[in-house]
Amino acid sequence: IVADTPQAAVPVVGSTITRQARRLYVGNIPFGVTEEETMEFFNQQMHLSGLAQAAGNPVLACQINLDKNFAFLEFRSIDETTQAMAFDGINFKGQSLKIRRPHDYQPMPGTENPAI
Repeated sequence: IVADTPQAAVPVVGSTITRQARRLYVGNIPFGVTEEETMEFFNQQMHLSGLAQAAGNPVLACQINLDKNFAFLEFRSIDETTQAMAFDGINFKGQSLKIRRPHDYQPMPGTENPAI
């Protein structure tokens, strides 16, 4: 029975194979904001908007580059990463955030709708 295996829950969590597809670039972050504040904001927004697919935090990690005013967020699943793209333009501490896929993003096979 597949349901009894531990991998059945969310197999992509922490996987290095899917890491690139689970990351988002967040530009125009507020000056002086911390990684913890950024993660908390996105985790709250994911739950408030109903985009989180399970209990717990969709955002696993955040790396901020204060010199260039951007961050990278790492999500627990590819689907939640894609859902979070909807937050492009959201206001965070008075700043309108720019949310994009990283420049090195390559869609995982079968995760994007094929173009017709």
